Amino acid sequence: MHCIELVQILIDRGARLGDALLSAVDDYATVKFLLSRGAKVGSAISSAAGRGNAEVVQLLISHATDAEVDGNRDALNWAAASGRVDAAKVLIKHGFDVNASTKDCYVGETPLLAACELKRVTSQRMAVAKLLIKNGAEVNTRNQDGKTAAELLVQLDHDGLYRQDVELQELLGVTNTRLSDSK
Repeated sequence: MHCIELVQILIDRGARLGDALLSAVDDYATVKFLLSRGAKVGSAISSAAGRGNAEVVQLLISHATDAEVDGNRDALNWAAASGRVDAAKVLIKHGFDVNASTKDCYVGETPLLAACELKRVTSQRMAVAKLLIKNGAEVNTRNQDGKTAAELLVQLDHDGLYRQDVELQELLGVTNTRLSDSK
């Protein structure tokens, strides 16, 4: 049985379209099917961005009302925190603010901070950080603990990925001298 057939059975038995949509953000065909049946986008853009399905993010944005897009202001934070470069590119292309402050968001006050402040530096999140900076993200914004993105990367760089990434250091305005002094 295919996913769409299963979803249709669930809908026939009373499942809500919005709940089904949130559960299906990994599958383009199922999302398209649910939207064609009248599912509202709701918070599915943020969910799809966090899972990294850029095609689904694009599809959801194309079906979203302005209010639904505004209700997904934290979508870029979720993409950044998850290291989802392609999803972040789609969101930026559609005007999602690289400096949006979402203090109530679980994953960081700004998308750049979200990319830099989880438990460990990853190459995927560093790639998103570069994308955000190249698209105008403010590098000197501080999180609730008073740390900038560069300070967070130094603190969480257990594998040395950030110390090896000269391009990101330059984008953040960090010199090798400042990097070694901030240990």
